[in-house]
Amino acid sequence: MDTNNNATTNSPNSANPAPLTSTPTPTAKKTELDQSSSTASFDAAMRSEASFGLSQFMTESPPFTCSLKARYSDFVVQEISKVDGSVASPLSSDHDNIKKVNEDREMRKEEKNDVWKLSEEERLAKFEEELKAVVTFEDVEGLKSFLEEKREPYKLCLAEDKAVRGKVHGLVRLYLSVPSDTLEGSIRLLPASLDPYSNASQNNQKNDKGGDKKRGKKRRAPQPWPKDLPQFLKFILTKSNSDTMPICSMLNATYAGTKDKRGVTSQFCTIQKGYKQAVCDKTKRMRDVAVTSFEYIDAPLSLGDLTGNRFTITLRNCNPLTKIDDRVAFTKELKQTLGDVMSKGFVNYYGLQRFGKFLDNVTVGVNILKQDFEGAVGVIMSPKPDEYSNYADGRKMWAESDKSADAAKKCERILRGKGMFNENKILKLRSLDKSWEDCISGLARNMRLMYLHSVQSLVWNKAASKRVELGCKVVKGDLVEVAAGVEEGKSMRENKTIVEVKEGEEDKYNIYDIVMPLPGNNVVFPEHSRGFYEEILEEQGLTMDMFKDGKKENRLGGDYRKVWTEFKNGGVEVIQYDEQMKDLYINDFMKFQDLNSPYGSSSGSRSAPAPSSGRLTGVVVSFELSSSCYATSAIREICKGPVGGEFMKNVSLG
Repeated sequence: MDTNNNATTNSPNSANPAPLTSTPTPTAKKTELDQSSSTASFDAAMRSEASFGLSQFMTESPPFTCSLKARYSDFVVQEISKVDGSVASPLSSDHDNIKKVNEDREMRKEEKNDVWKLSEEERLAKFEEELKAVVTFEDVEGLKSFLEEKREPYKLCLAEDKAVRGKVHGLVRLYLSVPSDTLEGSIRLLPASLDPYSNASQNNQKNDKGGDKKRGKKRRAPQPWPKDLPQFLKFILTKSNSDTMPICSMLNATYAGTKDKRGVTSQFCTIQKGYKQAVCDKTKRMRDVAVTSFEYIDAPLSLGDLTGNRFTITLRNCNPLTKIDDRVAFTKELKQTLGDVMSKGFVNYYGLQRFGKFLDNVTVGVNILKQDFEGAVGVIMSPKPDEYSNYADGRKMWAESDKSADAAKKCERILRGKGMFNENKILKLRSLDKSWEDCISGLARNMRLMYLHSVQSLVWNKAASKRVELGCKVVKGDLVEVAAGVEEGKSMRENKTIVEVKEGEEDKYNIYDIVMPLPGNNVVFPEHSRGFYEEILEEQGLTMDMFKDGKKENRLGGDYRKVWTEFKNGGVEVIQYDEQMKDLYINDFMKFQDLNSPYGSSSGSRSAPAPSSGRLTGVVVSFELSSSCYATSAIREICKGPVGGEFMKNVSLG
């Protein structure tokens, strides 16, 4: 790649902060390299990543190999709250207000016990006195009549203000102990037969339907949710080697974002009308799962309700591609190099995981955009490497069949189970003699979008690499993102304004403001890069028009993504150690387990090795990224090498 536009290194906050570099070519100094299979594997993995657009780096430093995710505890992810910026941790207890809520309820219970020691007349007089202090009330006889008969709803008073209504309902519960509601600003007292939570009301509904009465069963009526308690129970879920969705589905919980399975992750969750004990009971038998920091809040979490994530990642057995004559010197150089990288940032690529386990999502998405639905189905159903034998047999049977409805029925019996959702859905529809287009349209919407978004991601990665070649600096024609309302821009996306940099304005912005569009029908393209996009799309047999043609469900509006991003609150520690799988970092989940185990630590006294002893070199990096950034792309910048799973399988632990 052309790197003639490299600039002299400046402060990361200046307009032109860091030199750029293309993919390192380790074979350039053959006399200094170990010509082993590991070097060949390194080169092959770099070429594979480059085919998905990951071909540039932001900084210059020697590449080194390392082992990523050798243990689950080597990859720690902690969600950052969008509300207050707090970082999720199993040790967090700042927000645990359950104890306070219970104490307040106990105080109210004692107060009610004292009130009900009074006579009926004394209670009614006390109620009338306190009620008149907050609202206008004169109909004492009407209230007495209702309390004697309790046949029809009784309009107690008018209260437009929400706070006043809350006080009145509280007085009713304390002194009268009858159900109440609010209708058009009026507070009503209700007979038990009209209380939706009462046994009488539940029995009346069941008798009307003829359900439980006919079966001779009695069901316990649901308890009313306390009116003084917010409806959503918020807590922190910490897990190791587990997926987010199955756990949250079992708990009926919502969450802000899914987290990696292969790692130790902490995130915020909410449950409507949930109780701490019920959540604890459901999770207590789950291995390596903890629920902590409970509190009640007024609104649920939904996807996207996070600022980002904090990562703490351990890289094991770090070695340069050149032969090591002096490990002490290598360690010293590594510390300096990593400090420089962490102070500048990285190219904000989509990681390889965006393109699917078998890296074939792009091919499916391209076929969908071309409206070649038979081709898209063919890729989804094609044989995959390293699958279970029954899955491989099912795919082979399908490949050799005539793709008829009968063939689909036979294969459907085999291709079912975990991870076979799309395949099974396609075979189900095909067995009903549906068209290839119907088979794709019948997939879950998020699955179809996954394929289409992978195409956008590939195009963006390659276009971003082309932009990096123009230089690590703001240039005329760049698109930059500014806060909404600051400047009049070309495009508005999610409260952000996209502005084109004019000649003479280059110093007004820095490189972390620069964005590149994901192709779609609702974005603008920088003039200096439009040709990049057309070339890249042409390589895939696509045109810009294909993103807005076809069925509405397959059209893409596009978006904008920052080309460079910074490491926030970053830190680096280089550690020497001897044992291959030694704990190099004691995370919060380990501390939590040690504190809560009746026998102490499950692995004895855990401690990280002293930084200066041992034959192996490890690195622990920590940083915060926004929710749209990929930690693997950050690690790629740090080690200047491939981070894909296939390559990591072959990296020695020492």
